[in-house]
Amino acid sequence: MLERGEPIAMTSTRRRPARWFGAAVLEAALALSIMAGCKGESSGGTGGNASSSAGGDSSGTSSGAVCAADPRAQVYAVGLEGIAADKAMKIRFKDANPAPPSIDSNTFTIQVLDGSDKPVEGATITTVSYMPDHGHYSHIKPPSKPKASDGTYEITPVYLQMPGIWQITFTVQPAQGDPDSVMFTFCVEG
Repeated sequence: MLERGEPIAMTSTRRRPARWFGAAVLEAALALSIMAGCKGESSGGTGGNASSSAGGDSSGTSSGAVCAADPRAQVYAVGLEGIAADKAMKIRFKDANPAPPSIDSNTFTIQVLDGSDKPVEGATITTVSYMPDHGHYSHIKPPSKPKASDGTYEITPVYLQMPGIWQITFTVQPAQGDPDSVMFTFCVEG
């Protein structure tokens, strides 16, 4: 019998193993769902701001890709264009190696044009690769270098480390004026 004012033990040895087991199961389930998320299919969402103005076949994805049916994925083609939200800048793909973009290092050749379709020369371009379904970025920030006087730049290496939906955002800081961004969304096969 307990005396008045004597503390009561709040733990029970019978319940401790059950609580421990429940926590262990929860942690294991969480770990498995995180690992599956980096290997599974992409979930729904909204599309990008780029469109294809190029003709030809759709060589961007195949039906075997983990995200081939994802409505956010754009089909890569030479001539694929993206327009900034304020319509003051346009980016056009002139080449990609490999094409379509794939796992590992990619080289993009893009042309940067202003709102009047005039080449933007002397710009600094920052390229960010992001997997929206997994919430992580590529760990490589590739440099850009001018390639021709028509506003063409080469960006390499654009490193995409795993299959899935990748958002590639080019932020262009012209020599004069404000920066602007254009995003493309690609399905990268495994």
